Amino acid sequence: MAKHPEGRSSGRGMNRRSAEQAGVSKAPWNGIETLEPRVLLSADQGLQPGGLDASSSAIEVEGTLSPVLIIPDNLPGSPGGTVTVPVSIDDATDIAFASINVFFDPAVLEIASTDVSFGDLWLGVDGWSLTPNALPGQVVIILFNAGGQATATGGGVIAELEFTVKADAPNGVTDLDIEPIDPNEGGLNWSGSDGSILVGVGTEVQLSIPEGILAAPGQTVPVPVFINDATGVAFASIDVFFDDSLLEISNGAVEHGSLWPVTDGWSLTPNAMPGQVRVILFNGGGLAPATGTGQIAVLNFTVKPGVATPQDTPLDIEPVDPNEGGLNWSDSDGSIAIRENRLICDVNNDGRVNNLDTTPFMTALTVGGNELLFDILVPGGSFIAADVNEDGFVNFLDIDSFIGCLVDAALATASGGGTVDILAAARPVRSAAVRSSSTPWLADDSSDDALAELLGG
Repeated sequence: MAKHPEGRSSGRGMNRRSAEQAGVSKAPWNGIETLEPRVLLSADQGLQPGGLDASSSAIEVEGTLSPVLIIPDNLPGSPGGTVTVPVSIDDATDIAFASINVFFDPAVLEIASTDVSFGDLWLGVDGWSLTPNALPGQVVIILFNAGGQATATGGGVIAELEFTVKADAPNGVTDLDIEPIDPNEGGLNWSGSDGSILVGVGTEVQLSIPEGILAAPGQTVPVPVFINDATGVAFASIDVFFDDSLLEISNGAVEHGSLWPVTDGWSLTPNAMPGQVRVILFNGGGLAPATGTGQIAVLNFTVKPGVATPQDTPLDIEPVDPNEGGLNWSDSDGSIAIRENRLICDVNNDGRVNNLDTTPFMTALTVGGNELLFDILVPGGSFIAADVNEDGFVNFLDIDSFIGCLVDAALATASGGGTVDILAAARPVRSAAVRSSSTPWLADDSSDDALAELLGG
C-alpha cells in the first residue's frame, strides 16, 4: 500500500540550473580550481603523481576504466528526521580524484556542507581531502588525494551525506540524482546510478483479514480487507494467498471496501489466479481522502462444493512491498472456518426453526466468535446457523434476520405448512450494508431495539 506515489521528485532540471548559475560545473569553485587530472601510468603500470614531466616514461591511458558512482534506492526517512546516504564507487582502482554532483528536491530535503563526511574507502589518513559545497537542491563533492596516489582498489563508500527530511515533507519517494561533474574526468568514462529516499510518517500501516469467517461448502462468503490507519495513504498493493483446493475467486468477485469507494476517486485492479489474488488500489487524484481504520476491499471467496468439514483454511495477506511509499507495512492473517451446511437459524440443530433456537442464538452472540466455547455451552448446536445474514460472522447484525426467521417459521407452522427450510440453495443475497460494515465483529447501536424485541419475545 502508499502515500502519494506520484510524490517522486521531478525538480532535477531546476537543480541543474541552480548548479549552472552557481558556476560549479567547470569554473573555479570556492577558491579551488576544478582540476582535470589524467590517470598516468608508468611503463611498469605503477601510478605516478600528476606532475611528471615529458621526459618521464609514463604514458597516458584514456578510457580504460568506467567507474560508476552509486546511491542506494529507497533509503527510509521520516519528516523531521535525518537519513545517512552513502555514495559508493564500484571500482576505485587507480583513481586519485573524483568530483561529484548530487541533485535533490529542496522542498523535501536539506543539507549543509558540514553534513558531508568521508566514507570508509578513501580516508584522510590515507592522504585524501574532501571539500563539499552544499547548495539548495545540490551538493558538490570534491575528493582528491594530495599525493596523487590511488590508495584503494575495488568498490566501497567514498562519502556519506546526512540529509535532513523537512518536517512538512510529503510522503513518497524523492530522487537523489548523482552525476560526475565531468563524465570524462581523468580520461575515464564516469557514470552515475541514481538513488532515492522513501519519506514516510514512520508509523506502521497494517493490513488485516479477520479469523474464523464462517462458510459452508458451495457458499460464497465476503472476506473484508482492513487497514488500521489510512491517513495519507493513496496507494496500496496487496497479495492474498489461499488454498486453491478449497477456495476459488475471480476478478469480478473483488470489490471496493467502504473506506475507499469509487466515488472518492479510487480505482481497483484485481488479478486472481490459483492460490493467489493480487489487489492494486490507487487514488487517481493522488489524494488520501480517508483517515482512520476501515475496510478497503472485499474478496468474495467461494468454498468449493464437497470439501470436507469441519476445517479452517488460512488466508495469508501480505503487502506486495513492505516499504511501499516509505511506510512500514505489516499484516495480520485471517482464515475461513468451513463448517457443515446447516439449516439457517436452527442454532440448537434439532432440524426445526422455532423459539427453542433463541437461547442458543443469544449464546452464539455472547461468546464473541469463540466457536469452541459455544460448542461447550450448547452441546450439539450449530454455530454457523447463527450467521443468519451470511456475512461470515456471528454478531448483532444477525439479530434482525434471526427475528425474521422466527416470524416466518411461526407463520408457516400456523398455516400448517411446517418449518421454514432455508438451505444453501435459497440463502439470501448479502446486502451492501452488510458488506460495508467496517467492524463486523462489533455491536451496532442500531441493533438495540431488535435485541430488546428478541429478548422480550
